Amino acid sequence: MSSNRCGFCGDRGHNRRNCPSLKKKIREEPNGYYAREAKIKENESRNNPRRCGYCRETGHNKKTCSKRNEDLNTATEKIYEWRKRFLVRCDEVGFGYGALLKFRDLSDFSEWEQHRIKRSQADLGHYGVVIGFAERRLDHRQLSKPGGVVRVRFPSGTTRGVSLPSEFADLIDTNYHTPEMEIAGKVDGSKLSNSFDHQWHNGTDSSSDHVRD
Repeated sequence: MSSNRCGFCGDRGHNRRNCPSLKKKIREEPNGYYAREAKIKENESRNNPRRCGYCRETGHNKKTCSKRNEDLNTATEKIYEWRKRFLVRCDEVGFGYGALLKFRDLSDFSEWEQHRIKRSQADLGHYGVVIGFAERRLDHRQLSKPGGVVRVRFPSGTTRGVSLPSEFADLIDTNYHTPEMEIAGKVDGSKLSNSFDHQWHNGTDSSSDHVRD
């Protein structure tokens, strides 16, 4: 039995809105206090209809919103396409769990970036091994705002999130962030695909991240 307790009759299993005792009282006393109260609420509801929390239109809620569902489908398709390209590239360049990464030649960077990378090398070491991924963030967001989606363990013992290596430059926004690392030791990149579940592959795991809820 439901633990809800009705605010009118005190019984469990329903709330005040669905209370049979309250409805009966309103029918029996059409000019009484509770009938007048119900009429006021009815008028307020009619004059101020509930709006969808996503598109702000009336007549439906966020769960049934066609605009939201359309945006979700669009996001899912973009995620799927990006990840398909990502996995193909992993196979081509030998990238996945256990791949060895190294910091790129400093001459590829601006003076300011060189100082930052030198500090990272001093703190972490020059090489690192891929031990994981921020799976949910591995999608087309990398084309606009790449982040530390690759978990790398360095000789210092520190684990840090870094961006995809330079071999994936066409799958990330290099104007926003220049890849600092590159692949130094390859693995069988075709195996990485098996590390992700069905929802990850079809893009439904993170499609809700791309809609404005």
